[in-house]
Amino acid sequence: GKLTAPVTTGQIYWGAVPFVVVQVIMVAIVIAFPGLVTGSLAKSTVDPSKIEIQIPALEDAQEGTSPPDFGPPSTEGAGEKPETEGANDKEGEDLGNLFKQPK
Repeated sequence: GKLTAPVTTGQIYWGAVPFVVVQVIMVAIVIAFPGLVTGSLAKSTVDPSKIEIQIPALEDAQEGTSPPDFGPPSTEGAGEKPETEGANDKEGEDLGNLFKQPK
């Protein structure tokens, strides 16, 4: 039933000092001897002259498909409604039914 003395901020700081000292020593060792960290890395290098990037030609694409259009968006039919607008209404109803409370 004895009360213990409260822990002060100074005690907490002094309790952390040994850990900070160990970290500073480890950083100094790694700076002095970088081989301790990099010694196990593979010694292989990549020869850039042997790298080959293959991009399929448009002739290799499947017939009946058009190549992708990476240009600016088209302004054709800008005032028209999309054909699939009605299809999304049913999906919206289905999502709305998910959040209804059970009866």
